[in-house]
Amino acid sequence: MKHIFKLNSTGGLQLFQILRFGQLFVAGILLARSPAGFEAISAYETLLLLSGLLSFFWVNGLIQSMLANSDEEDSDVHPRTFIYALLLSLIGAIIFLIAKTPIQSILGRTDDIPHYLLFAVYIAINGSGLLTEYVYLRKQNPVGMVSYAIIVFGVQLILLFSAAFWGNGSEDIIMAMVAGAAIRFIWAAVVSFNDGFNPSKLYSKQQIGLTISLALVALIGGSAEYIDGILIRSWFGADNFVFFRYGARELPFTLLMANALSSSFILMSSKGGDINEIFTEIKNRSLRLMHWLFPISIILLFISPLIYKLVFGPLFIESANIFNIYLLLICSRLVFPQSILTGMKKGRIQMLISVIELIINIIISILLLPYWGMAGVAFGTVIAYMIEKVLLILYLNHKHGIRVNSYVPLKEWGIYSSILIGCYFILYF
Repeated sequence: MKHIFKLNSTGGLQLFQILRFGQLFVAGILLARSPAGFEAISAYETLLLLSGLLSFFWVNGLIQSMLANSDEEDSDVHPRTFIYALLLSLIGAIIFLIAKTPIQSILGRTDDIPHYLLFAVYIAINGSGLLTEYVYLRKQNPVGMVSYAIIVFGVQLILLFSAAFWGNGSEDIIMAMVAGAAIRFIWAAVVSFNDGFNPSKLYSKQQIGLTISLALVALIGGSAEYIDGILIRSWFGADNFVFFRYGARELPFTLLMANALSSSFILMSSKGGDINEIFTEIKNRSLRLMHWLFPISIILLFISPLIYKLVFGPLFIESANIFNIYLLLICSRLVFPQSILTGMKKGRIQMLISVIELIINIIISILLLPYWGMAGVAFGTVIAYMIEKVLLILYLNHKHGIRVNSYVPLKEWGIYSSILIGCYFILYF
């Protein structure tokens, strides 16, 4: 426990994300090995897909706008952000209920989505609960953050285990997810409002404006994951959708820890200070991640089929091939021009580049899908994400004179990326 108490805010958020991944990973194993069956797994993955589709962009915008708020005296930013999140969650749930038929059509279903009302309840409360760890980050309370993760994720696993092995199929699994979301919702409300709230500070033109621009960036840039899921489900059916979702996961910890690091960089950049010191910090921290995430990715390329067979079962070996493609995303994930731009409050250019990235992603996925199947959709994501980072880097260099080697350890990144991509081609081509 002494080591936990010595955590700084960045380390706390990274540990939180590791615990979150652990919970999701174990939940996937429990469902794959449980007697609940493919129907229950499909319902679980569909819930995550639809709730994410209706909330990921504005949750991302709210979190980043809250972190970019450099006014240390603005304690009302936490309850204000929670209220905004609650309102947007309720709007999302209402849209979900009203648009039932179009949603079923998009998913390629001719029958009703099971447990539709439970899905709506989950959507209404889940978004607000995703703010908690970032409130702790802004308050520089890593101990509270990690304690929250251990308790909440532990309870969620217990609920899922009980529903999967002793429940009555998919309905009990969805109810377990709703119960977990309710606990996160209550916790988020407590930590957001425990410093009080001045209702006159509810309206913040600056935060609303920044949230909108950042949410649009996230909507455009992050919707590819959900478009991919919809393409797979409509083209290949529910069973292959499950296989794709189990494989469409990046290296354990890469996305989670990269996002944690990115959030810390946004907070760091928004507070000002010596810009060269900030860039050096970004460069050094990203290099430390590269030194252990790239080697692990290379090893996983070779052993992932065996891992999937042992952990999830023989039926999920196809998922390992998709997972290996997503491992290549580490090449773009560990480069952070977007964090610098968000800290500089340059949301408009990020939105424009995200539009380009989304268009490229969709075009490549549709072109490759008839020839390479699910793998073609995965490659579309990898290529589009890399192009997005290149465009962001070029903008920083051209408009602000910020050279890429000032915040990216180019030599090490180039060597690691070349080895990883080379190993992939050796394995599959």
